[in-house]
Amino acid sequence: MPKKPVLVTLEEFEELKTQLQGRIDGVLKELRTKVPGCEDRIAELQIAKTKLAQDVEVAITATKRVGDDAQATTTNMVGELDSRLSAKVADLLAQLQHSDEALTRDLTTSEGETRKLLADELTALCERLDQELSLVRREMAESMERAAGDIRAEMQKLSASLSANIAESQQRSLDNASGLKAYREHTDAVLHREQKARTLEEERVKVAEADIWMRLDRLSELVQEADANKDLLHVSAIGCAIHCFDSSGSKCFMSMEPKAMEEVRVTTGEMDHKITQAANVVLLVSDASVGLHQTSSFEWC
Repeated sequence: MPKKPVLVTLEEFEELKTQLQGRIDGVLKELRTKVPGCEDRIAELQIAKTKLAQDVEVAITATKRVGDDAQATTTNMVGELDSRLSAKVADLLAQLQHSDEALTRDLTTSEGETRKLLADELTALCERLDQELSLVRREMAESMERAAGDIRAEMQKLSASLSANIAESQQRSLDNASGLKAYREHTDAVLHREQKARTLEEERVKVAEADIWMRLDRLSELVQEADANKDLLHVSAIGCAIHCFDSSGSKCFMSMEPKAMEEVRVTTGEMDHKITQAANVVLLVSDASVGLHQTSSFEWC
């Protein structure tokens, strides 16, 4: 950042210039007074420098000589140290070999003793284990005998209870079997009676149906004859047939007048209608009988 200019007057500038020139002159004067002393010191330093160079050369020569002597001494000392170390190492190796042999002998002896001690300890331990196992076996045998006695007692109780329950169950089964047998006999008797009654009813229905159909066929024949001939004789025959039908088998014939013939025709129509209704009733009764028979057969199964 540039400094701001200082505004001064010409007189102030000249005054400052005069002060600065005075200071410069003072410094030059002081330097002129000190220069002779500096030259003397420089001369002394040159002498000291020359002496120092000579001392350095002497020191280098001495150092080289000391280095050569030290190298020779070091070489001799290293050789002697190597010899001594080799002797010490050989002696140490011999001692180590001797110690190894002694240690091997000691280990062999100690191993035998240790094995003997371990065998003795294991023998004693096995004996104690045998004693403990024998004691445990005796206790387990006693416990098993007691448990077996308790189990036998419980089994005897359970056997007695089961025998009583089985006897009671057998008695109940016999009672139930007797009751079931009586019930079956009663049911068979009832079914036999119902079957017999059903059979009789079916036979009666069949006979009635056959009789009705026979009479219907006969009546149909008579009606056909009456429609074909249209004479008094056949009308009288139809009247007699109707009279025979009403009287169940009488074979009398009688003469009829025209008025009677008309009445016979009306009566014949009414009888035909009634016979048709009777036939329908018979068919319904027959169907009901067949359905009842099938239902009874299903219930019997």
